[in-house]
Amino acid sequence: MREETIDQVEGNQESGTVRAAERALDILLCFSAQTPALSMTQISQKMHLNKSTIHRLLATLEKKRFIRRDPETGIYRLGIQLLQMANLSLDDMNIRHLSMPYMKKLVDEFRETVDLAILDGEEVIFIDSVEGPQRVKLAALPGQHLPAYNTASGKAILAGLTESETNRIFNTFNHPTDPLYQEKFMAFKEDLKATRERGYAMDCEALEPGVNAVAAGILGINRRPIASLAIAGPAYRLECSLLREIGAKLVELTTEISRKILNPT
Repeated sequence: MREETIDQVEGNQESGTVRAAERALDILLCFSAQTPALSMTQISQKMHLNKSTIHRLLATLEKKRFIRRDPETGIYRLGIQLLQMANLSLDDMNIRHLSMPYMKKLVDEFRETVDLAILDGEEVIFIDSVEGPQRVKLAALPGQHLPAYNTASGKAILAGLTESETNRIFNTFNHPTDPLYQEKFMAFKEDLKATRERGYAMDCEALEPGVNAVAAGILGINRRPIASLAIAGPAYRLECSLLREIGAKLVELTTEISRKILNPT
């Protein structure tokens, strides 16, 4: 029997690696707006592959956070890593370019700083801002990270995610052994519920004393939030009653931005 050459062995290994990569990508493509959640059996049927092969591929994708599995139901959904990678392509989608006229419009109307943020893991990262003309102003520096669960910018995004996603992000910063855990968790859930009902998130001195903020989410593919616009300022100027007025305006403008992202032509 003729022995394989080194080139043949390497070629076979490369071929197997390419095949595994193709199959992993095909698994991701099984998910759609019509089928956002799938069982292993459904994926196996769609792929025409046995469950042991699918299980290995899913385990790798889950480890890299491209896939997430509900531990209670065993159902798979697309993972947070895809959202983060989508955020990396925001420049290509021109979200800064699309948002800038609206950010300037908000500054002109409310004379406060406007921030544009995206979700980065369990935190929000601010990617752009337009400063207001006030002498005393608040502005997040581009690249600054803050916990998503207790910022208006973060909660405006989290309100559009699934319960398992929001719970995981909350638990990153809050441990169940904390005596106040349950109280904090219930307050967080109520806050997200109110955010969904209003369409915008409000923070009245929640993150730090003397600072109020309001934010609304920007939607992308599959109507998942990909960013948020926020206005923050001193509590003595941005009273909670004014936050509601600003919030309604933010919803109006972020809806327009979302529409342009979904229908760029």
